[in-house]
Amino acid sequence: MDINETWVEVTISVGDDKSTIDIVNEAAAALADLGIGGERRGHDIYLQGAGLLLSPRGLDIQQTESGNIRTSTIVQVSHPVLIPDGLYEFQHAVGEDVVSSLRSGFSQWAQLDLPVLCDVAREAPEDCSTLEMTFPDEGEGEHKRRVLLGPTGHMVRPSQESEEGAEDEEHPFCPCCLTTNCLEAFAPLLKMKETLGLRLFAARSAEGETSADCRVNGEEFAPGIAALRAYAENWPERGFEFRKQYVVFQTC
Repeated sequence: MDINETWVEVTISVGDDKSTIDIVNEAAAALADLGIGGERRGHDIYLQGAGLLLSPRGLDIQQTESGNIRTSTIVQVSHPVLIPDGLYEFQHAVGEDVVSSLRSGFSQWAQLDLPVLCDVAREAPEDCSTLEMTFPDEGEGEHKRRVLLGPTGHMVRPSQESEEGAEDEEHPFCPCCLTTNCLEAFAPLLKMKETLGLRLFAARSAEGETSADCRVNGEEFAPGIAALRAYAENWPERGFEFRKQYVVFQTC
């Protein structure tokens, strides 16, 4: 996606009053609420400790039928050496007003995605579990790939049937599960040398229907979607459940 197609400021009208909302300021405020300090540079935010440049932008603002505000934004993250072309991810959130919705989206992104991106620049990750794999190069030599496993999002909403079913039926879910259960689909990505950011999401309804989303550097990755849906089909019946995570593949 072309970051130039997005916007930094938006003017909101409420009756006769108009106010201009700065997307970069709202992203910085969301980070500050989490204790993350950054230096504003033009329309970007620089995180000195990690050497990352964040470019928050607006995409869409809509009012829901209930009167709340739904916002869609995007954050592009770059590093001069490790992520020169930038990685981007979307944020979708709902709030009582535009500001609360924007900050909610950026806050969720900062809690799930940003820890992974900060560890990209660290020799020894501080926030993520890791997997390491070695692949042969064409000809001679080999290269090592590191998988940074970010924080997981997980929710279960038990149905009446599942609550009355088997006692305390559990199935393991650790930071590696979404990746290791889909290794065959991700094999071509693991063998590459580029830094790749993967958005992983799988869900199963109370009726057993599965859904999934998998994006690589913001773009839909069909093999990953199929693998994640197949993984969700094997979960025990516990009502509605979803699992999500952001991971990064990089060459050591």
